Amino acid sequence: MVVLPLLAVSSLTLLGACSGSEPDPAASGTGAPAGLPGAASPAPAPDKDTIRQTRLDDDGCKLLRSNPDEASFFEYDCPGEGGYRLRFTKADLREDLAVIAPDGTAHKLGLAGLAGGGFSELDDSVEWHGEMVEGAFKPAFFLLEQEVPEGAEGRNEKDYGIVVRLEGKPCVVARVDPGPDLTLRTRAAMNGAGDCLQIR
Repeated sequence: MVVLPLLAVSSLTLLGACSGSEPDPAASGTGAPAGLPGAASPAPAPDKDTIRQTRLDDDGCKLLRSNPDEASFFEYDCPGEGGYRLRFTKADLREDLAVIAPDGTAHKLGLAGLAGGGFSELDDSVEWHGEMVEGAFKPAFFLLEQEVPEGAEGRNEKDYGIVVRLEGKPCVVARVDPGPDLTLRTRAAMNGAGDCLQIR
């Protein structure tokens, strides 16, 4: 009498083993185990607001053209970030930049016009802001300072913060007034930056 139930159980066990059926991973919602082929791996999240620095100086810039006898004209090719480069010009005590995009197109910024056409000088330091995407730096803005002589006979020199947006057509989107914490205020101006400034 005890043998029959044991045989029944053994038969059911053998039937299940011979059927070859296995649990469906999709039914449990787990999918393929992590680390195995077919397993979905999450994309790495970009590191927000990564900062890089370049300089407008003789060490990193290459002289392209010069004509000292004509308004002391000099033009330099300077390094940038993320495939961008900067074309730095000096002429008649005025300094300006053009952004050379990764596709080779040049976009003049008209920084001399921000100073009303008067004398102006750019700080050597350029601060690039962006994010790391799949191990590569992708800049979205760069910041720099512009020194402008003001007042009687230009004896009062003031520093302005400049915000340049790179997406689409590179252009100046903000000019920050002189004062304390200029660097912090210029960085803050990136948030909610609007259309390109109309520069004459």
